[in-house]
Amino acid sequence: MSSASNLSQNSAQVVGNVKLEMDHSKSRAQLQSSTVVMPAQLLRDQVVAFANSGHLLRPKSAEFDVAIRDARDSDADGLAQIVAAIMTEFPGCIFDLDADFPELKRPKSSFEAEGGRFWVAECLLPNEHGEMAAVIVGCFGFLPAEEPGGIELQRVYLRPELRGTGLAEKMFKILQAVARQRRSAFIELWTDSRFKAAQRFYEKLGFIRQPGERLLNDRSHSTEYHYLLALS
Repeated sequence: MSSASNLSQNSAQVVGNVKLEMDHSKSRAQLQSSTVVMPAQLLRDQVVAFANSGHLLRPKSAEFDVAIRDARDSDADGLAQIVAAIMTEFPGCIFDLDADFPELKRPKSSFEAEGGRFWVAECLLPNEHGEMAAVIVGCFGFLPAEEPGGIELQRVYLRPELRGTGLAEKMFKILQAVARQRRSAFIELWTDSRFKAAQRFYEKLGFIRQPGERLLNDRSHSTEYHYLLALS
């Protein structure tokens, strides 16, 4: 994928089947110029704002741009917050950053060191003071698969308020376009057996569950299922 910094103001580039747009308007001043800005999403009854309590609110209707950009190591705190929050959705899941998610402490450096790439999704949302702030609402990345010729999708997380809006599909299309650029023969992933909605989402994308499962020696006593998507 070409660096967004090479795109002119309000220009667009097609990577695979994904149209990536750049917009350096003042409304996105808090997003770095390297941000890949997807077309504005109308997230009626689902776009969220932060209140003093730190909990998410659902305004009646609003329109915000969702931006997907390469992760920075400085995203570590925001990533830890979103993953920790999502873990609370599933009984028995424990968020242990040091033991289970060490790569999120330096996401850009960690993934690039192993030949992969990591992205975050951001929204410009109003904070408790009514000021617009860039908030991480999702993430995903990949590393080369153990089996030569493919990649492994990793660390896919999205705030529950933004599920079902089409953002997850856009995230996957970016990954798929990069996989095709690399001439990868397949995309594989492992997902927790408790993540039923995620499994349905992957199957909708064409992933096929493989025989067997693996047990992780973690505090959550996780069991994971293996999925595979062949790229033609």
